[in-house]
This record gives sequence, structure tokens and C-alpha cells, in this order.
Amino acid sequence: MSKTIENIAVIGVGLVGKEFLSQLAALASRSSSTKSLRLVYVSNSSKSVYDHENGIHLDAWASSLSQSPAISPSPTDLPARLKRDSSTSSSPREITVVVDNTSSDQIASLYPAFLQNGIDVITPNKKAYSSSLTLYDQILAASNSPGGGRFLNESTVGAGLPIISTLKDLVATGDEVSMTASSMRGFAGYIETEALDVCT
Repeated sequence: MSKTIENIAVIGVGLVGKEFLSQLAALASRSSSTKSLRLVYVSNSSKSVYDHENGIHLDAWASSLSQSPAISPSPTDLPARLKRDSSTSSSPREITVVVDNTSSDQIASLYPAFLQNGIDVITPNKKAYSSSLTLYDQILAASNSPGGGRFLNESTVGAGLPIISTLKDLVATGDEVSMTASSMRGFAGYIETEALDVCT
């Protein structure tokens, strides 16, 4: 049986992106007879590195990125480029995943294009799921289309507690969620408490 190659494109290398790449390097260092992780793209807001054929060394992505002269391909061109390079690959089992570690509306607006090209999207970026209903509907339609990629997202509350996957798990196991409640943190929470005290 041939190995599955997982091509990973990372957009955004701030705190979250750097930590993700660190964890990816640790995961890739464990040998596997069935799976191979390959970083093919990494970008920040002004530069990018792309190497679909050989991959970008996970211990050297930062120096490769700093030496890059520009952002090429741009995130806008990335869906078609990843699709083209994956379809011409000699590997029979290849999966491509985009990990968006930004909080960019522009990157979020590209999710339908990635998904339509069969590229999975993983992100903590809330913009695609909390902005326009039109974008959210486009994401669902692209993901549900024949050959469409999957999208996985997460958001946290409180002290970093995952909320979206927890709610999905509850619904998937037959529980009915009738209400969710939360409270604001920090100064907004103080104002809310003061307003409630005045009203009572």
C-alpha cells in the first residue's frame, strides 16, 4: 500500500501559526508507514514560499520565508495552484489541506475556492463563520459539492475551552441543545454587571 501524502499549506505565521508549525514538525518527525506530511506553502502578509514537489523543510520554514522576495503565489492564486500541482502529482494518494491561522476577511473569502478545488480547510479564523450568511452558504455549498473539500473550524471561550466541536459532538450524539449562555469578560463584563445592578 502506498503512503498518503498530506500537503499542508499554512497561511499566517504569527503566534498561532508558529505554534501550529512547531506541532506539525513534531508530528512529522514520528515515522509512519501510511502517511507523509509535507509543508508545501507558508506565508505571512508580505512573503510566501511554495514548493509542492519537494516540500519546505519544517525546521527551516522561517529562514525560507525570510529569504523569499515576495508573496508568490498569492493566497488568491493558491486554490488553483494547489489543485493543478496535486492533479499532476505522481502520487496516487494525495490530500491537500490549507490551515488559515489569520483573522483575515480576505483569506476567509477564499474558502469556497479552496473547497471547490477539493482542498480541505482548517482554521481558527472566525470571519468566515460570523460575517455574511452568503459567505457561509458558499462554504457549505462548496464543501458539499462533488469532490469538495472539508472544512474544520474551532472557536474558544473562557479559558480556551473549545465550543464549536463540543456543540457538534453533543448534537451528533443525539443531545438537543436548547440554549447557550455566556458572559462577557474584562471591562465589558464589568459594564454589564454595573448596568444590571442599576436596573435591579
